[in-house]
Amino acid sequence: MNFKSDQRHTLEFHLKIKSKMNENPVMWKILILISNNRSGFLKCSSLVYSLLFVLILNWRKGRSAPAISYNEDLLSTTQLIQSLATAKWLVKPLCYVSELFSELSCEDIARLLEICDSFIYSNYQDILKGKIPTEDSLPDSSWSTLKAILRQNINKFGNIYYRFVSREHITTN
Repeated sequence: MNFKSDQRHTLEFHLKIKSKMNENPVMWKILILISNNRSGFLKCSSLVYSLLFVLILNWRKGRSAPAISYNEDLLSTTQLIQSLATAKWLVKPLCYVSELFSELSCEDIARLLEICDSFIYSNYQDILKGKIPTEDSLPDSSWSTLKAILRQNINKFGNIYYRFVSREHITTN
């Protein structure tokens, strides 16, 4: 996990944050509301980091069941991505990845969250300055991973593939 964080935070702290969010669903709605104000959302970056950190760990646990059977984590992950997208911390196509989650494996969701984490980390200074990251700042390796996940699930995502892969990336990669 790359996202900037205060190093004093422990795994227990991150787990407690996620637990509190899940115990109080209104907290997710508040986070989504705050994400409409980029400077306000920036003040929640430690909270966002904790949630992203725990969700990546949860999806990485090596679960063999499909992601749809983990409703609580699926809902949390979707709400977090929606918050990040609303705050414009994620660019197209990363802002759409939550549409895929219910059909993916746990491993694929973890890979997508790691791409989001890496993207936020590499653009964090621009985010701090209030700049909105551009699609060009998404590394080719992230594009390749995203396209690989989409292609291995083409029967499920063929109708929305175009939203994730722009014409330039279809022809050049």
